[in-house]
Amino acid sequence: MKKNILLTILIIGLCIPHVQAKQEESGSNGVPFQALWDALDAVDAAISDLRTRVSALEATHSLSEVWNAIWGIDSEVEALQNEVNTLKEEIMELKKYHPLIIGNIVIRPSDAIMIPSGTPYTPDVYISEPYLTYAIESGAYFTYTWDGVTSDPITLISMDLGITVTPVRPGTLPKNYVLTITIPEFWCNGQYVPEAEDSITVATLMPNTPPEITLTWSPEQPLEGERIIFSLYVWDASGRDWVESYIDFGNGDYPRYFSTVTGSGTVQASYTYPEAGEYILTVTSEDQWGATTVETYPITVNEPPP
Repeated sequence: MKKNILLTILIIGLCIPHVQAKQEESGSNGVPFQALWDALDAVDAAISDLRTRVSALEATHSLSEVWNAIWGIDSEVEALQNEVNTLKEEIMELKKYHPLIIGNIVIRPSDAIMIPSGTPYTPDVYISEPYLTYAIESGAYFTYTWDGVTSDPITLISMDLGITVTPVRPGTLPKNYVLTITIPEFWCNGQYVPEAEDSITVATLMPNTPPEITLTWSPEQPLEGERIIFSLYVWDASGRDWVESYIDFGNGDYPRYFSTVTGSGTVQASYTYPEAGEYILTVTSEDQWGATTVETYPITVNEPPP
């Protein structure tokens, strides 16, 4: 008998946390689940009533009377447990169309970024599943706000939103822009899905300028078959951009890449001309934002003395 009572209490104990969990899960966007939560509250109240009845029986009745009553209470608890299970299945089915997930849309990185003024910026956007699937299925749209101006509605068709903006600021003064992407609330299969939104601050630097370069070599009058050391000085106006450079020797051979420079510095490469002649050296330097400098230098390679 005591085992049945404990079993009843155990079943009751399993039901109540479930109801509490569903209440905590509602949040500010829980309106579509209200009917189901009300039903779970009713189950909670009924189970509490059963617990009271069990306590009263144990306090005022004989063991045989408690035993007889337990059979009826067990049946009621079983019926209520079945109702709870049914409600849980309905909630799980409903949640497939109501993905209340933190960060439905996220612009990465989460911190502000810095780019040169006038440089196009394409945000890295992540949209969670199944939010994206149901948004596309329902024909949802999105808008983006850049520098205080909001775009026209754009139909959401994939993770790639196709947004590219360009920070423009006269002169060299920096400015902070804010990009906000919004997917308004929508309905999917008759269920309400709340709005999703995220923002990122884009800070501009001074307008980007191509790197400045100077090439020298040693020996200055090389001979055929002699190893030549080419020294390239690179200077970037921002002092922080990385610059990649390579040199073409003008004889159809493969170019040589210099080491990457950040800000400014001197890098070297070596080469040996297999034949004497007049050649045009071409040096190309490009910073991380695509600003490119190309310089040419004539070089004479002499024949070795007899």
